Amino acid sequence: MKLTTVVLLVIISLVSANSGVEKTYTNLVKIVGDFRNAFRAFNIFIARSEPSGELPVSTAFVTMLKLFSKQNVFSMITTIRDISKNLAYYDKRMTTPYFVIIIRSVSDFNDFAKVTRQSNMNLYQMLMIFSENMKALCLRPEGNPFNLVLDSRFLIKCLGHPLIREWYSMYPNQTIINELLEWNSIDPGFKWLTNLTFYERRNSLNNMSLRVTMTENEKLTGFFGQILDEISKLANFHIDIQPYEISPGSYDPVTKKWSGVMGKLDEKKTDVGVGQFTVTQERLDIVHFSVPIIASKSTFYLKKSHTSHVLWSMYYKVAFGVKASYYLFIIFIISPILLSFSTTKRSKRSFGANAYENYFNVWGIFCAKSTAFPSHESARILYYSLCLLSFMLYAIYSALLVSYLTIFKQDMPFNSMEEFTDAKTHKIITIKNTSFMDLFKISHDTSMRELNSFLMEDKDLPTTLPAALNQICEANNLVLYIDEIVLRSNKINMACELIALTRGKLSSMALGLPKNSPYVGLINYQ
Repeated sequence: MKLTTVVLLVIISLVSANSGVEKTYTNLVKIVGDFRNAFRAFNIFIARSEPSGELPVSTAFVTMLKLFSKQNVFSMITTIRDISKNLAYYDKRMTTPYFVIIIRSVSDFNDFAKVTRQSNMNLYQMLMIFSENMKALCLRPEGNPFNLVLDSRFLIKCLGHPLIREWYSMYPNQTIINELLEWNSIDPGFKWLTNLTFYERRNSLNNMSLRVTMTENEKLTGFFGQILDEISKLANFHIDIQPYEISPGSYDPVTKKWSGVMGKLDEKKTDVGVGQFTVTQERLDIVHFSVPIIASKSTFYLKKSHTSHVLWSMYYKVAFGVKASYYLFIIFIISPILLSFSTTKRSKRSFGANAYENYFNVWGIFCAKSTAFPSHESARILYYSLCLLSFMLYAIYSALLVSYLTIFKQDMPFNSMEEFTDAKTHKIITIKNTSFMDLFKISHDTSMRELNSFLMEDKDLPTTLPAALNQICEANNLVLYIDEIVLRSNKINMACELIALTRGKLSSMALGLPKNSPYVGLINYQ
């Protein structure tokens, strides 16, 4: 009897334990499903510890896959240790994936901490679910175990606890925790505990210092410097000015390194770059930019000539085109012949003599020379018609010629880049170690790469805008490629006037930050 009672108690306890486990993993499926619905994820990686063969665990993961498959969502089960390997394969083959990380033990916790040191997991939206036996680490993490930054999107759910928290950090040894959502099994679905947006919750850097590098011609009182100064007041950070750089920076194909401010940003030796930085595809490969601050066009400039020459043929070409000239010539030929036919029948002179005389009469009409009108009515009508045509031609010609002569046209060696390349008489200069120089050397724009042969040698290129302006003003065979805003914003007394040859593509200028900088979103928000 006693043995039977003991066996029954053991069976009841096992059934209760299994039902508790099944309930836990049923809730796990619901949480992950609500996470997908709340963030509208279409690519989800579910990472867990090494498979243990537990039936409730396997059932839960299979249920998740079926659920997402019905919703046309790509999902994949992987181990925590294989996250980096899967990211390397799928990262460029799909849109940004979402991650669900199941933490069931300290070993899982440490494995994921190692993953965050190998891969930048702050680029992805995360949902980390801690089992009940990991509640201590879930509620009070020590330091910053997952290498979190300001824009980390980590949601933390402790099983058995109704709240979902967000984790992020501004310091290497501290994790900031905010209560963000609520979830319970009775009424599933994420319930927001705040109406604040992402950067409204993280709008202050608590007087943290950010390293700022500027170009020599850009001070904190300049346009871009003033913008950063205002952002620092709104985001509550201190500007730590680093040594100035000579130029914004360009890529050196020999050393395979970037110079100037771009080099500092690429090597992460500064947090923000301030200057007139043009956003290019080549720079986007190594740095991040803020939202565009200024939009402008890059232009080819020539030194303005104060002399002009007159093409005497233009006195004729400007008024009469080729077709009009043909028509006038035909009129001059046919009119005397028609007059000769009209007068020969009524005179005793031969056709040839009449034609000879009528040619002089017709030319006399168009040359404003008075002539005797014939007595015959038909010939008189023709004479009147020619006189009227002559008057109209003089009026039209005078109007067109005066209009042409009153508009001063520059004496330019060429009027387009096609004529420039055909002439091969001029060289192109631009500011050394800038995006303008990169356009000719490493740009994906083939039309600009083709002009690289016209670019002056690197050793002869100017390093500043004043030097570039002096260089083009002193020479007569140079073309300057520069941005309109850069030229206008630098109030420099130029020794000569410049005239735009042709306008290039629209470009944007912005603040520069290191690749994957955690401060890009906050600066753009401000």
